[in-house]
Amino acid sequence: LDESSPALPCGHRCHADCLGQLSEATGSAPTRRGAVIACPSCRQESRVAAPTPVAAFGVGDAVLALWGHKWYPGEVYAVKDGGSAYEIAWDDEDSSNEIPASRVRAAPLTVDVDAPTARHARRAAVVTSRAAPPAPVPRHVLL
Repeated sequence: LDESSPALPCGHRCHADCLGQLSEATGSAPTRRGAVIACPSCRQESRVAAPTPVAAFGVGDAVLALWGHKWYPGEVYAVKDGGSAYEIAWDDEDSSNEIPASRVRAAPLTVDVDAPTARHARRAAVVTSRAAPPAPVPRHVLL
């Protein structure tokens, strides 16, 4: 470990990822002030800052957002506080609301079943001025 590794109040240093795993393993519920963990070296309890949220969705992403007791379709209009909340523009209305990230999930992908896929697409018909002669039949078929 070097000087860039975070130091606990007791002076011991740990990798940032290890501190995150340690806070999850101890069962300490994270709060906005952080999680209480015990130093793996000396067992002194310390408060570790809550991780900075990372935005899971970007502006323009199709999402479902929980409003009341129902999930509604919408689009991310803005990312708030580094991803801890989103401004959701609702599909069926000309309005938007700020929704906590815990109440936003990816919208299911939809597939247009009537649209032709590459596997089912037909080749374009070729139109000629006269009928093409039939293909010659191999000799071994005639015998």
